[in-house]
Amino acid sequence: IIDAITARGICGGGLIEGVAALLELGIIDETGYMAEKFAFCDGAELTPEDVRKLQMSKSAISAGIKTLIKTAEVDFAEQTLLAGGFGSNLNIQSARRIGLLPENAKNVTVIGNAALGGASMLLLDGNLKAECQKILNKATVVELASSPIFSEYFMTDMMF
Repeated sequence: IIDAITARGICGGGLIEGVAALLELGIIDETGYMAEKFAFCDGAELTPEDVRKLQMSKSAISAGIKTLIKTAEVDFAEQTLLAGGFGSNLNIQSARRIGLLPENAKNVTVIGNAALGGASMLLLDGNLKAECQKILNKATVVELASSPIFSEYFMTDMMF
């Protein structure tokens, strides 16, 4: 809550932390069941419908990550870079607790807006164009919607 005003909702990062806490307290079970809405404070409440929507979203993200890792035949053993605005404010422990990030995601580092940073580097150093082209030539498109690997992970990742 900013400036002691009444809350109007819960942000994405707050939702992840709230659900992680309610899982620890047993208010939400591993299937996502929650008997009734839970009020964190005036204006910031969590309903069973909110939990189900988060469950679907986190399952899709987690299944996407796992599908890409399996397809590329790599793992999280060395380092995981988390990019983007959402990731910048994400509590890594809470993300792991709800299953958004796999438990084996090691050395997670939040790097912020990687797309902007990469574009800036390319503009400032023309020699990087050849390196970018090499990466582009090795890139493979993975269609998650038609992937049986994704479908399998999506179903199993619904659990918290």
